[in-house]
Amino acid sequence: MPTVGYRLLALITVPFLWASSAVAQSKPLAPAKPRPLPGLQTGAAPWTGGLDGLSERLEAIGLPAMPSEAFVQHIHQHLTITIRGATTTVPAMIGINQLARYISPIHTHDTTGTVHIEAATKDGFTLGQFFDVWGVRFTAQCIGGYCAKGGDVLK
Repeated sequence: MPTVGYRLLALITVPFLWASSAVAQSKPLAPAKPRPLPGLQTGAAPWTGGLDGLSERLEAIGLPAMPSEAFVQHIHQHLTITIRGATTTVPAMIGINQLARYISPIHTHDTTGTVHIEAATKDGFTLGQFFDVWGVRFTAQCIGGYCAKGGDVLK
């Protein structure tokens, strides 16, 4: 029987996930229906922190632009993104607009890959929502400008 080979396009590693995440429920990592979001980055890495269109994306996905961090729900996850064997930096300040003085409940502070959930309510948050806040395309087949085709797969 012939072996079917594939190349790993991108690998997204989250060592532990918030309980309601799509991965924890054994569903795809990405939203079922991709939707166009303002300022969505669909090109090659590295990606910016996603400040362009942030307030519009937050409104579109139903997340608040909070005046400061809240700690009713306070969780940290580590996210590693590897594209074709190279680690891609998760930027600092994703979900934070210092000029307009607001912060998303899902955000980063630095480039360590730590994703902060610091929310005023106990809600379920997903990896797909983080990418929406970041403004990087994330579907079952694509991350940014990298899409599975031919022998490439997204995991």
